[in-house]
Amino acid sequence: MDRINKIRYGRRFASLKRLHINGHAGLIIVGKGKIYAGIVSISAFHYPIGIYSAPGSELFLGNIFLNQGVGITCFSKIEIGDETLIGEMTDIMDTDWHGIDGNPPKVKPISIGKHVWIGTKCIILKGVTIGDYSIIGAGSVVTHSVPPNTIFAGNPAKQIGVTKTGYK
Repeated sequence: MDRINKIRYGRRFASLKRLHINGHAGLIIVGKGKIYAGIVSISAFHYPIGIYSAPGSELFLGNIFLNQGVGITCFSKIEIGDETLIGEMTDIMDTDWHGIDGNPPKVKPISIGKHVWIGTKCIILKGVTIGDYSIIGAGSVVTHSVPPNTIFAGNPAKQIGVTKTGYK
């Protein structure tokens, strides 16, 4: 592991190639689910990265970058592909956390493709698939799936453009 200033966890990574942490806020991992990761780069100067993995859940992180304050909540399954950049203060949740009228909370898997750029302060909700080479604008709330090679923004996020190669 490279340059880890502070790491706190309730469960270790099941599989991890390399972890880079810049900053002193660090990484907090809680839960008993399985986490599989490639090379994960984290920028956490002011806010830690928070990852919660519920028992029986599976979280797959490719070779990705997580900016400070990112929160990932995995109750079922979340997959994030290689070369994906996730902006600061973004939340990715595959659950509603709370049920309505006595029903259990809804849980649906999330899939984020490769070479995706998710801007700062976005919310990615349960059941969403984001296609390869897509871009999600800052402050967006993604409630529906995003096709590959598209640019989405807004609340709720809607298509505002297309891209051939994604971010540079």
